[in-house]
This record gives sequence, structure tokens and C-alpha cells, in this order.
Amino acid sequence: MHAKKWFLVASFLTVLGLLLTSCAPAAAPAPTVPAKAVVEPTKPAAAATPSKPQATAPAATPKPAGEQPRYGGVLNVASTTDPPSLDIQQETNYQVHLTMEVDYSGLLQYDPLQNDKMIGDLAEKWDLAPDGASYTFNLHKGVKWHDGSALTSEDVKFSLDRMRNPPTGVRSPMQPLLAAIKEIQTPDKDTVKIILNHPSPSIIAFLAIGQMVMYSKAAIESKGDMKKTAVGTGPYKFKAYNVGIDIQHVKNPDYFVKGRPYLDAINFYMIKDRGTRAAAFRTKKIHLGTGWSGPTVAEAENLKKNFPEAIVQAYPSLVNHEVRPMTTKGPTADQRVRKAIYLAIDRQAAVKVVGQGEAWIGGPLPPYGPFGIPEADLLKLPGFRQPKDLDIAEAKRLLAEAGHPNGFKTEILGRPDADAEFAVFFKDQMAKIGIDGTVKLVDTALRNQLYAQRNFEITVITYGLKTLDPDDISRYFLKGAPQNYNDFYDEQVQKLFEQETRTIDFNERKKIVMELQNRLLDIGGSIIGLWQAQRASYWPDLKNYKPGISVYNLNKYQDVWLAK
Repeated sequence: MHAKKWFLVASFLTVLGLLLTSCAPAAAPAPTVPAKAVVEPTKPAAAATPSKPQATAPAATPKPAGEQPRYGGVLNVASTTDPPSLDIQQETNYQVHLTMEVDYSGLLQYDPLQNDKMIGDLAEKWDLAPDGASYTFNLHKGVKWHDGSALTSEDVKFSLDRMRNPPTGVRSPMQPLLAAIKEIQTPDKDTVKIILNHPSPSIIAFLAIGQMVMYSKAAIESKGDMKKTAVGTGPYKFKAYNVGIDIQHVKNPDYFVKGRPYLDAINFYMIKDRGTRAAAFRTKKIHLGTGWSGPTVAEAENLKKNFPEAIVQAYPSLVNHEVRPMTTKGPTADQRVRKAIYLAIDRQAAVKVVGQGEAWIGGPLPPYGPFGIPEADLLKLPGFRQPKDLDIAEAKRLLAEAGHPNGFKTEILGRPDADAEFAVFFKDQMAKIGIDGTVKLVDTALRNQLYAQRNFEITVITYGLKTLDPDDISRYFLKGAPQNYNDFYDEQVQKLFEQETRTIDFNERKKIVMELQNRLLDIGGSIIGLWQAQRASYWPDLKNYKPGISVYNLNKYQDVWLAK
């Protein structure tokens, strides 16, 4: 394995201590993240089985060690584009983080300073019933919404119900992740009790993801949605949204975490052009670029050479590039055609060309997670094996058998900010088996509209998982799931998801998940091109910043501060 990738994997392996087997969060060691662009690689340790979690939430985030925090200052963060809307509970695009983590709170959260463990957010503590059938959450007292009203357990119940049983006209990408919940009770204004349909190994991990934000019941009933504004309980308050320019947030003086945040304000600037973003960072008009607004490999090398004081981090971020052909119409309605597409992709070339060496081959789940298919096993499988001669020959045979001996013409849908490079790579790969693709790049809002209408033939999509839990991918493959854009359905896959989501024993669950992944690969249901590293760049005066566990959990920014 490339030395750079050895280090990236080692940096991420401690994330494997995430809660995957039972009830409440367990503390785990902090991941090692490089402080500079050039770091001595470290060979990864073996993946550990997750430990038994604690019964209650850990203490509040500790104060940073060393240099004392400074209050004040405005943090400027780069963004690639606008979010489709500001309603976090309804959107799937990762740009929801522009309001999600700064304006809002969830019941739980991934620790902004140690992103491989979960801690309380609005929940001061929580307990699992002895029979495993329910959780009780005790909320922090005196929490206020940004409009000055008091948060109560009714707001939490309303928010979770809106996501798990969305009313007419409201979509909920989070719905499949909350399927284990049977009922939500509010014994008093500071207590929430979640009754489960069955013991769930994943529900706590899902309640900690950034998108599980709590909304004010009164605000939603008054406004209808949160598409153009934000009313939360987070460390910052929504100030203004200038489409195509910026989203501005100011310090919340009534934030329930004492002494936080340190900053006076945080602004996210929409800079679509990559060169313009890089120039804005080099001239220090931008303090931070992270996720898709972070530097490319080439830009990171430029910073290392010309701005050695800049801090550049590369880290696995649960992001992959994938192909989704429509399964209900056109040539790709035939499973043989979809399997041919799956076989034709040279994934090692994708790692080199698209990932520029900072990427991994992998199955439906990340290869560096506790449920990922090991690389040694993947390399034996059709679609992953080298050389590609046998795969190409089999792909052509399947196309001919399906009635397309000379291939066919198709359109490849994607977005310019995240999908362009992989779309062009995929087009070239398909040409090897006679499929003539035309790349069509549209903005996220239009793409989502085309998805909703099922008005596409083949789409390349860059998506980020929110956790390492296998239930996270159910939203792409379960029948009727909100993000099952290509209407995929397989009875065996459906049954395997139903089994694994109810299996508490880690080893037994892992066996089922491996069977599930192999089924998806065997039928060409999961067409992953590569798992991609992400990069963050920032200047030394930004203190206490740690990249989040995924692009959906980048950072709450409550603990960061500016030294000058």
C-alpha cells in the first residue's frame, strides 16, 4: 500500500471504537491526525472490536490544553456552493453543515475535539433500560432557542417524529435510520424516553450524527419549515444568507455550554471556482477550507512548498464516488447491464487518477471500518481483480446477452463541484465495453429535482456516510428509502438488512453484513468506484480545530478560537 495511505488508515483506525454493538457511547482514544502535509507514515493496527459503552454521557468537552483560548474574532470558512435549502432535516446534500453544526444541537454529538467518541449535546445523560427496549434522556436545564423561548422535551419529540414519520410535503432522509423507534414519550419537560421496536445496535450512533438536529416545535408550526432561516440552540445564531455569497452566524450569548463559543462570528463563503478558493486561502481572506472546499493534492503540495506555515491535513472522511444506473427503465433496467457496468470499472486506476493516490478501493462500506471487506479479499473478486481482461470480457458478454452487442448511448448525470472528475473517468471506463456516455453536469438543486422525478439514465454520485454503522447505507438500498434514487430492489438484500439491524452481537452482525455486501457486489447493486480521502487546510492562528468524522459532521466550531 502507498505510504501516504498507510498513514491515513492509521489515523482513522481509532474511529473503530464507535458505538456499534450496544447502548450508550463508549470513550475511545483520539485519532492521530497529521499536523503538516508531510508526516512519517504509520502502519495501521488491526481493527478492534468495539467495546461495551458507558451507561451515561461523558462529561462536557474539556477545555483545550496548552495555550489559553482567546475570545473574539470572525472565522471565515470556504464553501463550494450553496445548500439546496437550510432545512437540515429535509436535505441530503452535505452543504447542510453550513447551518447544521453551528446553529443547531442534537440529543448527542460526535465530540468536536475527539471525533471518534460520542458525548452528550442537549442530553446531559442517558440510560438504557435493562431489557434493552428503551432509552431515557435527561436534557440540560435552561436551554433556550435563539428566539428566546425555552427548549422542552416536546421539541425533541416533535423533531424526531418529523424525521421518522414526516408529514405530507416533508421529506426525511433520516427516516430509515430511525426505523427502530416505536414511540417517543415525554414524562416531563426535561426528560425524553425513546421506546424501541426491537433492541438496536445503531440507534445511539445515529442520534449523534450532525443531521439529527432538534427544531423548535413552535417555530416550525409558525414558519412551516426551516428552508430560509434557522432557529436553533447551537453555539451560533443565524444572521443572514446571501445566496451565492455567504451565510453569516453570530455568537449565541445564551449558549448552554458555559464559556462557549470563543468566536464572535463565523461566516461561510460560497466560492465555486477552485482556483479562486485557493487564492482566497493563500491571501488569508479564508481561514479554513475543509471537506470539498479543502485543497486538492496538487494544491496541498503547492502550500507545502510556498506556504510551509500552512497546516494541511488529509483524512479518510467516509466519502465515496459511486455509479447508480436506473433500475426501472432503459438499458440499465436489465441486471446484466448493471453488472457489466460494475465489472468494467478499473478501481485501481480510479484510486490513482481520481483519488490521486489518497483513496482506497472498497465495497459498499469503507474498507478501513470494522464492517468493511478487507482489501485482500476484494482483490480476489470480479470487478476488483487485476488485470482487467477477464472483467472486460465478461462485461461485453453480459451486454451482448442483454441485447446490446455494440453497446448503447446514455447520459451520465453529475454535479460540477463534486462529481466532475469521476464522471469523466467513468465515461472513459464505459467506452471500453461500448457504452457511449455523455456527461451532463448540473447544480445540486436541479440534480435533486431530476432524482425526485427519476429523470436520469445513469448518475455518478459522491456521497458521504454519516457513521461507520452498516445501517447507514440502508437509505440507499431499501425499497422506498428516500435516497434510493434509482429504485433499486433486491429481496435478499432487503432481508439481510432486516436481520443485521436487529442483531446485537457484533460478530454475528458482522457475518450478516459481509453476506449483505457480497450480495450487493455480486448483482452489481453497489457500484463503488473508490473511497476518497478529504483534506483540510488552515492557518496556525486557528486553534483547536479538528476535522470531523464525516462531511456531515465537520465540526461544531464551539471550541475553536483565533489567536489573533
